[in-house]
Amino acid sequence: MARQKYYAYRTLTSMWFTGAIWLYLYRIFITDQQVGILDGMAFAMGLLAEVPSGALADKFGRDKVVRLGLLLTGSGLLLQSIGGSFMPFFVGQAILMIGISFVSGADEASFLSSSNSIRIPLIGEKLVTLGSQVALIGTVVALVMGGWLHTINPRIPWILNGLVFSLLR
Repeated sequence: MARQKYYAYRTLTSMWFTGAIWLYLYRIFITDQQVGILDGMAFAMGLLAEVPSGALADKFGRDKVVRLGLLLTGSGLLLQSIGGSFMPFFVGQAILMIGISFVSGADEASFLSSSNSIRIPLIGEKLVTLGSQVALIGTVVALVMGGWLHTINPRIPWILNGLVFSLLR
């Protein structure tokens, strides 16, 4: 059961429906200069949020920090999906990047420490390898679907991404 949960989690968290079309949504509502500022600030916020995320995981537990990170990631994506100007995109992107920083690494460590697979290195290695392969398939499916859904309505991939992350917690 733990393996199936791990594979499902890896697949769903790798399904970035916005991966190939993020710039196109932004360009509908903000200038290229604002996109550059948004992208640079998001990177900086994500980098800064990485620092306390490990300490928070140690203090409150990995599971709680991962759940909070998933909720923040989903909320940031959903906020961006309803945005129509720079500020909602900026706030949504900040929340998204903080969420991603909280999840980064703590999710896999949480799964592996709660599983017997970590005690047997070969099984743990196979679990992670197959999880990566399954995640790659999820990524390809999501990129194609995201591009197609963007043609229907540019906000749909963002909403779908936000819902996936929000429901994972």
